[in-house]
Amino acid sequence: MRLSQRQIRASLVIGLIFLSPGFATGSTLPTLIAAGPNQCSSCIWFSSTPTFAQNESYISFHTILSSDLNQVLPVFVYVIVRDGSSGQMITTSTASGILPASYPATSNLAVILVVPNLLPGVYVATFSADSADGTISSGAWTIQFTVNAKTYPLGIQTLTIVSATSPPVGVCQSWCTDISYQNNANASISIVVSLVFHNSIGQTVYMERVAEWIAKGQTVSAHLSVSGLTTGIYSAEIFAISSSGVALSSESVVAVAL
Repeated sequence: MRLSQRQIRASLVIGLIFLSPGFATGSTLPTLIAAGPNQCSSCIWFSSTPTFAQNESYISFHTILSSDLNQVLPVFVYVIVRDGSSGQMITTSTASGILPASYPATSNLAVILVVPNLLPGVYVATFSADSADGTISSGAWTIQFTVNAKTYPLGIQTLTIVSATSPPVGVCQSWCTDISYQNNANASISIVVSLVFHNSIGQTVYMERVAEWIAKGQTVSAHLSVSGLTTGIYSAEIFAISSSGVALSSESVVAVAL
C-alpha cells in the first residue's frame, strides 16, 4: 500500500513527545562511549549523538534516526539506562515512528525518548532501533551522562539500606531488628518503615510500622520488633514508604526462625 505525503507527515509524530517550556538541559554534556556504523547499504542508523534534557519529573533523550532505504519504514527506537558504576539496568523507554523513503536523499526521523527522572549520578544509556517487522536493525549507540542534583519525584531509589542488625535471641520478646536508611533525596522527608511477617504458608501474621523523619543526605535507624508469635519458620518483609504511601525503598526479605 502506498502512503500519501500527508499520511507520511502525520506518521512522523507517532511516539514522539515534544518538549514543553521549563526544560533544563543537563549541565554535563553526554560522552559518546560507542557508536554503531554511521552508514551502511540498506540499513538504518543514528546520525547524531543522542543528547538529553532534565526536567523535574522526567528526562528526555533526543537523537536522529536515518535511512538509505527507498521505502517507507515503520520503526521502533529503544533506550536502556543503566547505573554507571554497577551496570544495573534502571529503566527503559520505547518510541515509534515512520522513516520516509530515502530517495533522492537520506531520510531522517527526529526521535525523543522519555524516562522517569533519575537520582543524581552517572548513568549509561544504550540506543538501538529496529524495523517494525524485525528484519532491519541499527547499530547500538552508547553514551555516558550525568544527572544533576535537583528536585525529583520520590521512588524506590530514594532510600538505601545502610545496615540491618538483629540482636541475639532472647534480647527481644520474639524477634527484632534495627534497620538504617540513607536519604538520597535533596529534601528532608517523612517516612514509614514497615515490617510484615508471614508464616510458612504465606499468611500475614504480624505487622509493625515505625514513623521517622530523615533529613536530606542523612541516615536514620528504625527499630522493628515482633512479639507473641509461636515457634516456627517465618519470612520478614521490610520496606519504607512516604507518609502518602509512595514506595521509597526496595523490599528486603529475610527468613526468621523463632
